[in-house]
Amino acid sequence: MDLEARAPVEDFPGVHPPKQKRSRQTFEKLVSAAQDLILERGVEATTVHDIIDRAEVGVGAFYARFEGREALMGYMRERLWSEATRGWDEFLDPAKWKNAPASGVVTGFVRILVVWNDQHGPMQRAYLVDALRHRDRDVLARISELDNGIADRVTALLFERTDQIGHPKPVTATRLATLQLLATLRSRNLFATEEFEEGITSDALIAELTRVFLSYLEIRCDS
Repeated sequence: MDLEARAPVEDFPGVHPPKQKRSRQTFEKLVSAAQDLILERGVEATTVHDIIDRAEVGVGAFYARFEGREALMGYMRERLWSEATRGWDEFLDPAKWKNAPASGVVTGFVRILVVWNDQHGPMQRAYLVDALRHRDRDVLARISELDNGIADRVTALLFERTDQIGHPKPVTATRLATLQLLATLRSRNLFATEEFEEGITSDALIAELTRVFLSYLEIRCDS
């Protein structure tokens, strides 16, 4: 899967990115305001009026940059996925793991994934809840594409280290373990809210998920 085949997020339909510094600041104020409101209220309850009010800009400034609410929401979702894709492409670049053992790849990947999820999980949750509510197949497909792209990268890295993996089907096992890890964290985003706190710290989660991943693939910690 080629995760870099998409058009730049700045080319998103209905969005007119500014070129001047001052206009860029206004653009980012609108995006930031929308993000804060989505985290507070959810996607559906975030209106153009509220975004303009929070950003402290005029109506004209909004419509000069976005053709409407859906254009802004679509742009924000795509920017999140695109930034995530670029980040994971860079982090999982084989050149960076050239001398790392299989256990090092797994340990590093799980740690960064949990940290990334802590930072971006709330926004992912908001988009996922909205997509499920409205049966938005495009958003669900984009999430699936990101997950499968990450799984592709991790599988490729560990494929070069199959001699360190005890599982009889290392490729299938790696892909399954990666997708299961992503699903576990997504479930945490959906259900481990303030009302239903799971009581597991990020450090404990990293340690246990790493243990599960290594055990399933039968990778020794010294390999």
